Amino acid sequence: MSNQDYDSNEEAKNPYKANQEKFDSPQSEAATPPSAQTQPTPLTPGDTEVNERTQKLEGAIWQGRTDWRYFTGICIWSGIGIVIACAIVIYAAAKTSLTGGWAFLICLMIVALVSLGVGTWILLQIIRTRYRLTDQRLFIERGVFSQTIDQIELIRVDDVRLRKKFIDRIVGLGSVELLTTDTSDAHLVIEGIRNPEEIAEHVRTRMRELRSRSLFIENL
Repeated sequence: MSNQDYDSNEEAKNPYKANQEKFDSPQSEAATPPSAQTQPTPLTPGDTEVNERTQKLEGAIWQGRTDWRYFTGICIWSGIGIVIACAIVIYAAAKTSLTGGWAFLICLMIVALVSLGVGTWILLQIIRTRYRLTDQRLFIERGVFSQTIDQIELIRVDDVRLRKKFIDRIVGLGSVELLTTDTSDAHLVIEGIRNPEEIAEHVRTRMRELRSRSLFIENL
C-alpha cells in the first residue's frame, strides 16, 4: 500500500486528528486577525470646528452698539457747564484788569477742552461695547484694546424690562434690562439702542420658545 493511500485511510479513520493538525500548522500561526478600523478622534467642545458648527446652527437676530444720542443729556450738561464757566471768566475780567481778548481766549480754551474731553469719553463708551443677539444667546463684548465677552443663554432669562429716560423718549432710544438666573450675570443692560421694543420682544419670544422646548424634552 502506498503512502498516499495510507494517509487517506488515516484521515477517514480520525478526521478530528487531521483537523487538529491543520489548526496547529505554522500557516495558522502566521495568520493575523484583520486590523480594527481607525476611529475618528472626537472633537472637544473647545475645538474650532465645533465652535463654527455652533455658530452656523445659531441664527443672528441683531447686533449693534449704543447710539450716540444716548449721551445727549451729558452733552447738554456739559454745555451748561461751559456757559457757567465762561460767565465766571467774563465777570472776573470785568472786575479785574484782564482784557477782553484774554477773557475770550480763556473761554475758547474752556470750550475746546470740555468738548474734546466729553467727545472722547462718549466715543470710547460707544466703541468699547458691542451687543450681538442670536436665537439662543446674547453676547456683550467689552473693551478697546483688550476684550471681555459676556454671554448669557436666553433660556436663563427670567424677565425683560424696557427702560426709557426722558431724553431717550425724545430721541427715540431705550435700554433693555435682562434679569437672569446666571450668578455671574444676573443683571444685564443693553443701553441706548434704537428700536428697543423690537429687541425686547425678540428676547422674550425666544426665551419662551426655548423653555417650552426644554419642558417638552423633559416630559418625553
